[in-house]
Amino acid sequence: MKSLLVICTVFLFAAVVRSDTEEEKKIAELINEHVGSCTEELQLPPEWSTWDDTKLSGENKDKAACLLACIMKRMGVMDGTQVVMEKLQETLKIVYTDDDKLAEKTKVMASCVEEVKDITNECEVASAFMACTHKE
Repeated sequence: MKSLLVICTVFLFAAVVRSDTEEEKKIAELINEHVGSCTEELQLPPEWSTWDDTKLSGENKDKAACLLACIMKRMGVMDGTQVVMEKLQETLKIVYTDDDKLAEKTKVMASCVEEVKDITNECEVASAFMACTHKE
């Protein structure tokens, strides 16, 4: 389960936190309670604890996107098919104490929220949002 948590943490916020070890720990703490319930809800097998999202395709890629959506919804950063910038910003404030870094990460997130606002499938929203954060 810890492996899945780390993978989800990295996948969810890799573009935001990169090598910021303390920030990664804070994010892991924030999502820890949601990973288990989301994997159970989506009935994901134990081997998902070592997934590599870049190698997923078809149904598994869809499940990964839905796992992301579930975690984001449980964290409150996604409501239906909309990423909630206000809640995302609250989460970023918990993670980042440096004002410049917080401003930088908030700008990236706001751009990505705008990019996915018209997508109507929550799993696709989560996937597109994460893809956006990776390219920013």
